[in-house]
Order: sequence, then structure tokens, then C-alpha cells
Amino acid sequence: MAEQKNLGEGRAEGEAKSEVNGHDRLIDCALASFAMWGFETATVRKIAAMAQVDPTLINYHFGSKLGLWKAVVDRIATQVEIIVERFALAGSAGELIDELVDAVCAHPDLAFFLIKEVSRQTDRFDYFYKALVVPLRDKMVPILKRETGNEDDDIRQAELLHFTLMGAIVMALVTRSFGTVGSDADDDRKFRAELQNLLRKLVE
Repeated sequence: MAEQKNLGEGRAEGEAKSEVNGHDRLIDCALASFAMWGFETATVRKIAAMAQVDPTLINYHFGSKLGLWKAVVDRIATQVEIIVERFALAGSAGELIDELVDAVCAHPDLAFFLIKEVSRQTDRFDYFYKALVVPLRDKMVPILKRETGNEDDDIRQAELLHFTLMGAIVMALVTRSFGTVGSDADDDRKFRAELQNLLRKLVE
């Protein structure tokens, strides 16, 4: 016979699950808000309204709007790190590029968020740089040096290639509406494939 839980235990579990969902939903909506309006214009109330939660939950979970912004950066860093680390010891740079393109294409808000933060470089940029830019660079550069056969060459070439690739992925998404590729499923697959094939040539 299954163990029965009292009402208090059930309510506590439900509240805990609701808190987790609210926490994650706030990060999702904060990314969308910062991508759309920028940090300064994306107010706590706008983010909370998009997440359909009480604005006080932002302070409860993150301490402030800045704390929420940092949580967005941290999540991006973690997600990218998971992808890149799979290729740290094996796998081709081309395959890694394919996965990064797929990841950014699946979350276009990410590209707009990154563009805003890199282009403005406000007083928040130091956190952004240390939490995301440096770790990603440090993991990508050895992979690119290994793939291109230039492991003994000056690291600056691999760094330049890394930033060229990352910039190309982000800018391609941000400027996608300027081109002829539409937004339906078939066009999305075509866009990804064309971008992946183009970027692969840089590491061949």
C-alpha cells in the first residue's frame, strides 16, 4: 500500500514546486524582457507581468532586478558550458558549431540579449565578461587550436576565430529578418543548415 502523505506535506511540496517554477519562469521572462527592451527599460513589473507572478517574487528569489539579470547570465553560461565541454576532449569543431547554432536558433532572445550587453558595455559588463565571455573563450580556444592543427601557434589566431564564430552566430540571428529566409519551420531548418555550413568552412 502506498504511503499516504498528510495535507501539510502535500501543500509544502506543492509550494516548493511552485517556487521552483516561479524562479525558472522569471529567468525565462527576464531574458525575453532584457532582449526586447534592454536592462534599463525592462522594469520589475514588466518582467513579473510576463511571468504572471507577483513582482515581490523577484526580490524574494534574486534580491533585485540586477540579481535577476545576473541569474540570466549565469544560466546562459551554464548552458553553453554544457555544450562546449562535450567537445573538450573529442569531437570536431564543426560539430560543436552545429550545436551552438542550434542552441541559439532555438532561443533567439539569447542573441538579442548578447548583442545589447556587448554593444553597450555598461557597469554590468564586468560581470558579464567574467561569468560568460572568459569561460567560453577559455574552453573554445583549445578546441579550435586542436581542430585547425595550430596548437603550437600564437593563441591570438584561435581567439580571433572564436570571437568571429560567436559574433557570426549572434549577428546572423539578429539580422535574420533582413534576408530572404522566412520564419516557418522549413525556412528555419534551411537557415540553420546554411549558417552551419558557412561557419564550418572557417574551421576546415
